[in-house]
Parts: sequence; structure tokens; C-alpha cells
Amino acid sequence: MRHAPGNRQVIRALLAAVLLALAASHAAAQVDAEIALERDALLLYEPIRLLVQLTNLSPRPLDLAKPTGEKLWLEVYVTRADDSAVPRTAKPWAPPTALLMPGQKRVLETNLLSVFQVREPGDYRIHVRVNYGDRSAASRLLKLAVERGTPLWQQQAVLPPDSSESSGGARTRLYTLLVHRADATRELFARIQDPDQDRVFCTTRLGPWVNSSDLDAKVDRDGVLHVLQRAGARIFRYSRLTAVGKLAPQRLFSNLGSVPRLAVLGNEAVEVVGGEEIVPGDKPQKLEGIIPTAPVGAPRGQERAPVSRRDGF
Repeated sequence: MRHAPGNRQVIRALLAAVLLALAASHAAAQVDAEIALERDALLLYEPIRLLVQLTNLSPRPLDLAKPTGEKLWLEVYVTRADDSAVPRTAKPWAPPTALLMPGQKRVLETNLLSVFQVREPGDYRIHVRVNYGDRSAASRLLKLAVERGTPLWQQQAVLPPDSSESSGGARTRLYTLLVHRADATRELFARIQDPDQDRVFCTTRLGPWVNSSDLDAKVDRDGVLHVLQRAGARIFRYSRLTAVGKLAPQRLFSNLGSVPRLAVLGNEAVEVVGGEEIVPGDKPQKLEGIIPTAPVGAPRGQERAPVSRRDGF
């Protein structure tokens, strides 16, 4: 079939436009940005750990830290379900320097709770944008549900002054244990806050919640919260959090011989009495029935791509 000269010119022009469009799209796709959350349903004031995986798709090194006008090279956006923007906190934030070699992947991690004022339960939306030169690449949109949880136990205490804190006077602490249901599992959380200063020090996950009748909590004279919870058929998990929310390494006890419990000793210290502590190196059969604490990782049902490096920012 022959084409008239005019038709051939039109076809050539269309082909040229298509090739230019393909070339432009290939040039624009120099970096790929993927984001993930630890879980898509969190407890109010729980850390919101966002993972950002960057991939250099270009054949050249990509310096993402080069100035791009007034914009940061990495911008994070958090909105409510009605698309209204969530205000930022007063904490200054900036992404780290990032130099990616051709084909290199890099994962950055940040806690959005310290950057954005996510202070109410509800549905939120999260995405990021990478700016490089006069181009940008946007990630997919993630949905996050922030929930209140169910209180199980609560105690308020007035603690003696601590020179390491700015107030200098007596300190008030409100300790709360909550249960949060996520899919088929229930997790136990500890929250420590100062109700006088409207400050939350932590909302920390202690591990799967099994039975409320096997849950014990005590606050010692230094404001340390001690929690003993059942973690399996014959296993108990012991957690300690300081008055500012720092979690000590958790310890495990079995109920061999007697059931472990929290006791206040003569010097007003709180300790676990009874049972038998399971220490690293014990025989595996002593751990039978344990329900391990879920590690920080990809959302349930998703696997995180292997990466060579992770940076906090």
C-alpha cells in the first residue's frame, strides 16, 4: 500500500513525537521512590516508622543532595482522610545527603510522629516526593489508621525531682497499659506521660497480649514501670520502662516450679520472684509455647526488598 507524500510526512511527525515522548519519560525516570510502614494500623502516640527506598535508575551517579531551588530533595507529606494537611511539629527536619551509584538502592527511615502533629485517632495518608534537578518522582500513597486502643490498667505517681529534667521539681507521671487489636493479634502497649505538661514520653509495644489474668504491673519509687505478662503456654515476659519511657532489654521467665510474679522487696525495689529465668543459651525446649514479639519490619503480608544500607533521618 502506498502513502501519499503528505501522509508520509504526518506519519513521520507522529513517530518522531512518540520517540521524543519515550525519550523524555526515560530521562525523567532517573530515580524510583517506594515507601512502606511497619504496620498500617498503629496506636495513638506510637512511633510512625516510615521506610523510604530509593533506586537510581540512571546510568550515572545521582547526587540527590544538590540544591533544588527552595525545595528539599526529599519531601514528606501527611494528610488526613479529607485531604487536609497535618501540621508539622516545631522540630527541625531535613533529609540526609544521598549519593546513589547507578542501580544502587538505599533505604532511609524516619519517625513521622516527631515531625508531624499526628495527635488524634483517624485515617491518614502518607507519600513522599524526590526532587532532583528540574524533575521530581512521587511515591505511591500509603494509608494509615491511628487508633486509641483499650486501656487495661492505669496508675498516676508523683516522683521526686530529677536534676536531668528541666522542671527541677517534683514530677507527675501517668502510666497506662493498653491493648491494640491488629488483624487477628492483640498487642500490649505501655504509655508514659506527664499530664501536667501534656507530654507523652512513649507508647511502647511490649509484645502479644494473651490473658489479662496473667498481667501484673507496678511502679517503683524511681518511677520505673515494671510489667509481667504471659507470652505463651509456660512463658512470661518481663519489661521495664524508665520514667522517660526508655525500655530496658526484656527478660523471659518460665513457670517451672512456681509461677513468676512481681514483688516489692524490702528496699522498695520491684523484682520478679518465682519461676525460672530463661537466659540466652538455654535449651530450646524451655522456649516451647512462646509467642515472640514481632520485629520492626515490613507490613504484614509484605516482604521488604533487601538493601545494602539503612539510614535514620
